[in-house]
Amino acid sequence: MAGVWAKTRPELPVELYTHALGFLDPKDPSALKTLFSVLWTSTYLRTAASVSSIWKPYYESRYTQCVPENEARRHAQFGGNYFKLYMKRRELDHRALELVDGIRLEIPGRSARARVLAQELSFDVWDALRAETVLPVPKYFRSRHDKSTVDAAPHAFPRRYWARAVQGVIARYWAVRMWQRAVAGDPGVTFEEVLLGFSTFLGWSPYVLSQALDNIATSCRQTCLAQKIILDQANPEFDLAKACDTVIVQMHEEGWMGDDEEDMDEHLLDIYPHIPLMKSEEFSFALSAFSKVWLFVALCCRLGLDAYPTMTVSGTAPVYQSCVRPRDPAKLPVVVDFTTSPLIRPLNHTPIYQEVLRLSEGHFQPEMARMCMPELPANALFMVALNQAGQSLSLYKEEEHDDWLHFEKQRLCTAIHAIQCARMLLPSIEAPTLIHYGQMWDTFPLDWQAIVLDVLLADAPLGSPRGGLAVEVGLSVRESEDLDKLIMRRSGDLRNKNIPDVGSVVAHSIRDNFPGFELDWKVSVDEQGEWSLYIRRVFADAFDDSGLMSEGSQLEPYVPKGVSKMFARSWSLQWSHFGRYVEDVSFEDADKDGQPTRLVMTAEMRTLYPEDRIPEAKPY
Repeated sequence: MAGVWAKTRPELPVELYTHALGFLDPKDPSALKTLFSVLWTSTYLRTAASVSSIWKPYYESRYTQCVPENEARRHAQFGGNYFKLYMKRRELDHRALELVDGIRLEIPGRSARARVLAQELSFDVWDALRAETVLPVPKYFRSRHDKSTVDAAPHAFPRRYWARAVQGVIARYWAVRMWQRAVAGDPGVTFEEVLLGFSTFLGWSPYVLSQALDNIATSCRQTCLAQKIILDQANPEFDLAKACDTVIVQMHEEGWMGDDEEDMDEHLLDIYPHIPLMKSEEFSFALSAFSKVWLFVALCCRLGLDAYPTMTVSGTAPVYQSCVRPRDPAKLPVVVDFTTSPLIRPLNHTPIYQEVLRLSEGHFQPEMARMCMPELPANALFMVALNQAGQSLSLYKEEEHDDWLHFEKQRLCTAIHAIQCARMLLPSIEAPTLIHYGQMWDTFPLDWQAIVLDVLLADAPLGSPRGGLAVEVGLSVRESEDLDKLIMRRSGDLRNKNIPDVGSVVAHSIRDNFPGFELDWKVSVDEQGEWSLYIRRVFADAFDDSGLMSEGSQLEPYVPKGVSKMFARSWSLQWSHFGRYVEDVSFEDADKDGQPTRLVMTAEMRTLYPEDRIPEAKPY
């Protein structure tokens, strides 16, 4: 189409070209290519193709996330010109993807690049990163039901992996900064944000979750319209209790209510808001009263109802409730109790109101009634949420629930990371406990500088316990990028010649029909000069088989083994770190059935194992 535009007589009015370009469908991927082709055809046509109204649908379709303050600044700078806005965001996208490519290709400098992405570019580049996370993968790893003939994107697996890793550090940086403000008592931090922070540790954008709540609130509003339930408080027929009941009905329809067995009232994922915002059949545990209050308050606020969280005490146990204030100060609020089945009642029917009335001996002014149930401040909400998360984690460890997600160890690791980051924000003389549980450094390779050092331990005084922890983490960050310590050479380090090259497909020690692959090997020599070899292998059930060998140990000679498409695909789906290490399979070496016996490893692995035989990526 660009050739047609190039040959068109430029004497035609600019408005005519602009009008014609307006018929392009923004949902068609080729439409954007056409627009860019026209932009570079001539100055005359560039004028026609750079009209703001043409670019608005493309901008709104591509850019769904942003840093709100930055977006407002850009709109003010460009006067709402969507062509200029698009080009500015595109410029940020290119910068972000260059940084992500640098992280993928170069081990030194990763932390510095992640710091720029998390702290400067942030959610302004979220959409560009999201596009990277869905790049088409090599055909050997696709489902047999996938009929797509699209070629794999170059380096698809590592690009997808590092884009997700960067999204994670961006989201978690937002969370710890927000929690930091909450702990300081910032009234601008909302109840909604405090809990959204926990979901960011699983890589969710808080803005995506907020939009999900917007959609549910819209559905609730439509229900109110259909049932003629009034939400306008200026209407004399407005009934606050009835409006609250409609929200609770919506919560039932979303699957958030019911199944309130006491022994299942706390669950490790209960504090993660993205779980109930998913389809109800995807979680099988009851939500706690605290989570129900959070959801209720979030929906009410979107419907124009002034709801807030509050807490009373029954015996020694906290009771989490929501108080909803009417706009008319002469009227009493209603209180919604989620301890058992939701109970809606006027404030003056609550035990706390009756107790205050008794203590005041009847001298209780009506305007003082609202003070019976004050709104919890942000720092109190943060402490409640943290305690709930900690209790749920303890229960999870005791009960060993296996149903929360298939790779339990990684999810437990994620929960521990969220809780320990939150606890590090609390003032304490003692150094916070930093648990490097299992695969913590593998799971969060970019968090330690941008989040732990730059936020959580930023003000740790030298010589203090926290300062000592900051020194320890800083040393770990430097060592994680020190090639002199990371590179492993067979000629100098590996005394056992039977160790397969990284990326070699290996047989399972027990189940021969469950192949795995050689992930890596590391040699260490302790202070006494004792030599040891640490080997990691990954198998089709995502089990990371780590073994330690002494100098005298020997492995059986390596026998090449082929891997089927089914098992190769299971590696990529079940082991979330797969893309950090593997790019594709190689058919340079195949078994008798034509199945590949080696993997094409990433640039990182080529750097770390320069003497291992790693095949190049080639077309099948």
